Amino acid sequence: MRDARAEHEAWKREMGIDKIKPMKRTGDLELPKYEDRQGIPLGDKVPVKGGYQQQPQHYSGERKLLGIATMHKSNMVPVFDEQSAKDIAKMRR
Repeated sequence: MRDARAEHEAWKREMGIDKIKPMKRTGDLELPKYEDRQGIPLGDKVPVKGGYQQQPQHYSGERKLLGIATMHKSNMVPVFDEQSAKDIAKMRR
């Protein structure tokens, strides 16, 4: 292990990176307190890194899935109505 460490130190001197020290960690980041947001209401949204968490989607029942069609190169697409099923069937392959 000593030989490997000495060899590594010699390599770092050759490359000119022997004087570079790793950055010091200043501590853990503190999350902001969202109740102190100067009167901006959050509603039911949950703040997450980079924006808001997406609300879960629910099936409304407006469209009924008839099946799944296979298009070019095994691309699977949903079929919701008879006309789209006919259009997919007539596509060139």
